[in-house]
Amino acid sequence: MATGNEVGPAGPFEINDGTIELQSRRGGSACPCSYVSTKCTSTIDGNTVDCGDIVVNGTAATAGGVDNYPDVTLDYTMELCNYNDYPMEFSRSQSSEDGESNYMLFWFNDPWPDRTYIEEERFCEIGQGCGEAVRLEKQTCLSIPQRSVTTTTRRSEYFMQAQLNGPLVDENTGRRVDDGFCYAYAFDPISFRYDYGDGECRVNTEISCKVVDSNGVATEESCAERIEAMNRGEEAIEIFDSIIEGRACNNNARDSFLQYEQCNFKVSTYERNRRGRLRRVTVKYDDRFVPPDNVANPATPMRPNECQEFSYEKEIDPRQPNFHQINIQGMLFNNFNGNMSFFRDKDCHDFSFENLPIVTVEPIVIPEAPSDSPSISQTPSSKPSMSMKPSPTPSVSPSKSMIGKGGKGGKGSNSWSYSYKSPTNGGSRTRVLNARNRKK
Repeated sequence: MATGNEVGPAGPFEINDGTIELQSRRGGSACPCSYVSTKCTSTIDGNTVDCGDIVVNGTAATAGGVDNYPDVTLDYTMELCNYNDYPMEFSRSQSSEDGESNYMLFWFNDPWPDRTYIEEERFCEIGQGCGEAVRLEKQTCLSIPQRSVTTTTRRSEYFMQAQLNGPLVDENTGRRVDDGFCYAYAFDPISFRYDYGDGECRVNTEISCKVVDSNGVATEESCAERIEAMNRGEEAIEIFDSIIEGRACNNNARDSFLQYEQCNFKVSTYERNRRGRLRRVTVKYDDRFVPPDNVANPATPMRPNECQEFSYEKEIDPRQPNFHQINIQGMLFNNFNGNMSFFRDKDCHDFSFENLPIVTVEPIVIPEAPSDSPSISQTPSSKPSMSMKPSPTPSVSPSKSMIGKGGKGGKGSNSWSYSYKSPTNGGSRTRVLNARNRKK
């Protein structure tokens, strides 16, 4: 068990080398001070940099057609902290697939989706037959102190993850304190960058939603503008036809191979899955971009200045959530025909999305006769449409549209799943864990 004296401060704190480390925290007022942290740095040419800022000279690594990707040493720490005034018991999660909810992990995928762990610490939890209630004492941290691992840059992706989960309990009675339940989580994908002398990879995406008139012709009025006019009382609150268009382009003067499964155009529907989330219609890029099983026959790349364009006709119910997005992602690992520039297209990433506003006012209907039609039109459209099964309006209804962009440099890319097969194994696995106290 981890025991000790006071630790602190509760928040960002100073590490021995003088850098400031931000910890991830979640928990309500009943458990305000539970934290986890992950940190990875490397010393490059005498300078300490974040592992995600490591840039590999791909030109030197492939000179003369020789695979000469350098090794790199990663220095890392992970920590679970209970800064509260009561101990915290480790408890199992009801939502995760395996139930495990207190851990510190550092791994890479090889081969996908199998994990090879550099660090793997999972803690015995209540209900696992541990023989005692496993807990983290008050004002105490469990930590993996700074460790180092030397690994290859021929693998570009590594992942750090930590989680803390459980209730606060009274030291004497063992009962929960004010229903206090603690939860903290951190996920840190580490993605090396590579310079092959090509310059920045320039890809771009665009997305739009336009109102379609009674003749089936797209207008210049956006779907967001129509719904905002409804909220101002300038338009009747009713379902309207729309066309949603997406465009993804390779703006480079060179070919770019695509990560096919991550390149798509998505439009929300009004149907919900078993978790209550809105289903999406997903349209893929052309099949010619699919990598073959035999890497001797490479997939067709996206040519210089080539674009993929999409359109989808949809009946918009302004009382319901509506969103759409388009993504483009370059291939994360490419060894076609003995090519050594494995990660040349890895940073070719961009996406665009739009969340339409939702009607926040109810229509005022003054019927002239009992047989009058309701104010919301349900007239079938001659165009293909989505299911119009109504669902309750969300309690939070945005009155403005949300438009977003993301892509290169890790911006907005952490939600992607990575799916290349790394060609090598490597890394060491340790199970050394220290319980330590933070001094003020």
